[in-house]
Amino acid sequence: MGKQYLHQSITDKLLGLIMCGDLEPGGKLPKTKELAWEFDTSTVTIDRALAKLVELGYLSRKARMGSFITPRSAWPEAECRERPAVNLYSLVMRDSPSPYFWKNTIKGIHDAVHEHDFGILSTYIDEDLDAVKKILLGLRRKGVRGIVFAPLSMPTEEEYEKFNAEIIDLLSDFGAPFILVDRFLKSRNVSHVVSRDYEAAAALTEHLLSSGSKNPLFLTHLYNSPFAARIRGFRDTLLKNGFPESEIGGRIVDIAPGSILFDANNMELLAPVFRNLPDFDGVFAVNAVNLYACVNTLAHLRDPRAGTLRCVNVDDIGLLNIPGLSMSAIQESHRIGRLAGEILIGPLSNWRDSTFHITKDYCYRTYKP
Repeated sequence: MGKQYLHQSITDKLLGLIMCGDLEPGGKLPKTKELAWEFDTSTVTIDRALAKLVELGYLSRKARMGSFITPRSAWPEAECRERPAVNLYSLVMRDSPSPYFWKNTIKGIHDAVHEHDFGILSTYIDEDLDAVKKILLGLRRKGVRGIVFAPLSMPTEEEYEKFNAEIIDLLSDFGAPFILVDRFLKSRNVSHVVSRDYEAAAALTEHLLSSGSKNPLFLTHLYNSPFAARIRGFRDTLLKNGFPESEIGGRIVDIAPGSILFDANNMELLAPVFRNLPDFDGVFAVNAVNLYACVNTLAHLRDPRAGTLRCVNVDDIGLLNIPGLSMSAIQESHRIGRLAGEILIGPLSNWRDSTFHITKDYCYRTYKP
């Protein structure tokens, strides 16, 4: 009975997305394995759900080509008229999200929404505000009832606050509940779910120093509220351990200044940054990509420190085969996403204080030398 109910539930959710226009006639569905991951089930259950949509006339399946939504003219007219619209929520975030954190965060949001038999749309935006306006208009037409928003990282704090504040103002005009996930803005008092980044950075820095690092370096990239909190934790911990304030600023390095995204494998691009760094024997990487870029670039430069560095990083998975890595602060990213989804569906208006802030603790993973 359980499998039958799950199969029917997935059929209903996909059918709702087809009928509301999120999955357009003629469009191709994701692969069976991708749908199985999204719905947290087996490919067998997904195949049963898709077979039902074929039987109903909403889907056609072609060998080695995939599943395609049939033209609207071929849909059963009576069922189209009688079927109620699906309750939709949307996740709005930057395209090409980091696989280390966002994969589980997105899954947590999806799980919370799907458990209530609602639909979730993943919507990706970039730095074009006019495009964001069009996207939000499209979400309004689809009847989206609430939004989870992950503020976009930007090169500077001023750009981060300005651009994301404009999006938050658009979300306020949207008229539906919304919540920020992983990040917040100083200029807007908006509900958000975040981790204790400052405390985690302080703990990692103490660990780096206690492991023998005398000259630690902090590697960051772009500006967002988690990275800013990690920088403060690093800075304050060095001050507490006797480092002069005049020196600390030079130990906080943006490894790809001014660029929104960078290729961690492009060692020729990153090499000039590492050739001009102050003396260092330890690295605190703001995320796994920065640590990977550092270790690979030093190896590319044949820098002897590549094999002797002491390293710590912030990530939501444990990294393997990184020389010198001794500790990571692990974000429970699935729980963060799930909590954001559950609060949103609440919805926020049911809470006494609709601008409350939720914070989640880190856990720590240590590695053998």
